[in-house]
Amino acid sequence: MATKKQTYNDAVAQGRSFFRTLASEGVMSTAYLLTGDELFLVDEAIVRLEQSLFPGGRNDFNYSFYAAQTCRAADVISACEMLPMMAQRRLVVVRGVDTWPAAELQSLSKYVPGMSPTTVLVMEARKLDERMAASKQLHAAVQHTVFVELQERDLYPWLVRQARQRGLELGRDVPETLVATIGTSLSLLSMAIERIDLFVGPSLEAGLRPVTLERMAPIIADGRARTVFELTDQVVAGNVGAAMDSLHRLLLAGDSPVGINAMLARQFRQFHQVSAGRRAGLSGEGLARFVGVPGFRLQDTLRAADAYGLATSEQAIHLLMQTDRLLKSSRLKDTIIVERAILQLCMARRTNLTA
Repeated sequence: MATKKQTYNDAVAQGRSFFRTLASEGVMSTAYLLTGDELFLVDEAIVRLEQSLFPGGRNDFNYSFYAAQTCRAADVISACEMLPMMAQRRLVVVRGVDTWPAAELQSLSKYVPGMSPTTVLVMEARKLDERMAASKQLHAAVQHTVFVELQERDLYPWLVRQARQRGLELGRDVPETLVATIGTSLSLLSMAIERIDLFVGPSLEAGLRPVTLERMAPIIADGRARTVFELTDQVVAGNVGAAMDSLHRLLLAGDSPVGINAMLARQFRQFHQVSAGRRAGLSGEGLARFVGVPGFRLQDTLRAADAYGLATSEQAIHLLMQTDRLLKSSRLKDTIIVERAILQLCMARRTNLTA
């Protein structure tokens, strides 16, 4: 049985392969099933399929869109059976097929294997019930691609690729700073790259336009990053009231308890890495890269790591791992679980101060 890590890695590779193949070979299948939680990539996949079929722009005579919640499988099948008008193929998109009753999905799954070769059918769903016979039939008859939410280590190369498509070269620490500032939402990160592109403007010289931290600073608001760093600093100081205030500001801004817990865990793993990096004789930029922090955050990270202490940091990492499991399995409210974790982190720091 594949591990979660292997399943994630396979899905990321599959998503990249989808875009590379589409760019090099065009639309090669008559039916696509796009699933997964990363809606930005799902939307991008649909747009790229449309652009590949209609390079001169969408042809409304040969395009049909359906929301599964407001249509039946028979409507989609009927659209697929229409002949293209002054074009080689039609495109039919139906979103939310996982909301259909089993009977509707069964009707479509029976049609797809013998569907019209002049139509490309694109089906979107968060996740289909693998136990259903219709789901198994669809998976066997279509090109199925899963688009998972990217983990932080995969966001950095994604940002670099997005920037290069716009003729930009992101400098050292820029991808990490963008993620720390904006978060892991691909749509928000994509908009940030667009803003940077507009701000930097065209260049008279050939080649990629460089983007440094200094050049990017006026463009990207750093409110979220400040709040994340403030939360960590307040935990390190054992300041319960201020830490809870920062937590609730992050929650109001749309961050999830699971995401906040993950951000805290990342900060404490960096504290732990500081000790290992120092033992290896690293300092300056070398230590920053080893720890995984932007250069401008290194000194703050070193001070926090020294203040919290290695043993207490190890306890914090263990606590945050337990919290992650609770957030994904307990019936308690997520907010209560993460509040309790922050309280325990603050109390651990206070105990460390008085020891």
